[in-house]
Amino acid sequence: MKIKYSKKIMFIFKSTIVLLSVLFVIILTSVLYYKQVLSSEALTYSEKANALQTGAMMNNTPTALNSIKPTPAPTEALVVIDPGHGGEDLGTYSGQVYEKEVNLDISLRLGQLLKKEGIKILLTRDKDIFVGLRERSNLANEREGTLFISIHNNNMPDDSGYKGTETLYCPSGGFETKEMNGERFAAIVQDALVKRLNTVNIGTIARPNLSVLHRTKMPAIIAEIGYISNYGERNRLDSGSFRQEAADALCSAIIKTMKEMNAQKGTDNRWMIQY
Repeated sequence: MKIKYSKKIMFIFKSTIVLLSVLFVIILTSVLYYKQVLSSEALTYSEKANALQTGAMMNNTPTALNSIKPTPAPTEALVVIDPGHGGEDLGTYSGQVYEKEVNLDISLRLGQLLKKEGIKILLTRDKDIFVGLRERSNLANEREGTLFISIHNNNMPDDSGYKGTETLYCPSGGFETKEMNGERFAAIVQDALVKRLNTVNIGTIARPNLSVLHRTKMPAIIAEIGYISNYGERNRLDSGSFRQEAADALCSAIIKTMKEMNAQKGTDNRWMIQY
C-alpha cells in the first residue's frame, strides 16, 4: 500500500511541476509581448514611420500609421487662358471692333508673356473658332490647370457712357484652397488691370452661374477689360499698345497669384507647385 501511495504522490508532484512550468512560460511570453507593445507606443512619430518602412513593426504598428500618405511631388504649374467667344459667336461689337478678336489678341499676347516667364500655358482657342463653354472648362479640368483666366470685353447698349474694368468670380461653393480661391484671384487681377490701364474700377463681382467659373476645378476668373459700347474705351481696345498693356497687367497678376499659391520658379525656368 505504501509503495502505491508513494507512486501516486510522485505522479501528482511531477504533474504539478509540468503545469507550473507551462504556466510560467505563458506568463513570461505575455509579459514580453506587452512590454514590446508599450515600447512601440512610446516611440516618436518619426521612429514609428521609420519602423513602418523597414517592416520592424508590421504587426504591432497602430492603425493610424497605416494611413500615412506620402507628400505629393511638385508638379509644373499650368495657366489656362480662355479667349472669350470665337467663330460664329462674335461677342459684343461696335463698328469694326469685335469682342472675339480683341479677346483673342490679348490672350495671345498674354500667352507669349507667360511663356517668357517660364510659365506653361494652355489656350482654349488660338484662332477664330467656336469653342463651347463646357469644352473650355472640361479642357482645363482634364489638363489639371493651376489657374483659369477667361478674357472678355463688355457692352452696355442703353448707356454708351458707362465704362470701366470688372473681374468676375464664382463665390463660395466654387474651387477653394487655403492658399487661393476665385475671389482672391479676381481681386489680384482687378487691382493689376485698373492700376496699369487707368480705367474705372467697377470692382470684382460674384457670378456663381457662369459655366466656365463654376465648372472649373481650379481658381477661375473672367477679366472684363473694358466696354466696347463706350466710344473712348472702344478706341483704346482697338489699339495694339493698349492690348499689350492689358496683357502685361494680367501677366503680373498671374505671377503674383502663383506666388501666393507657393509656386516657385526652378533653376530650369519652370514654375512648380505642390498641393
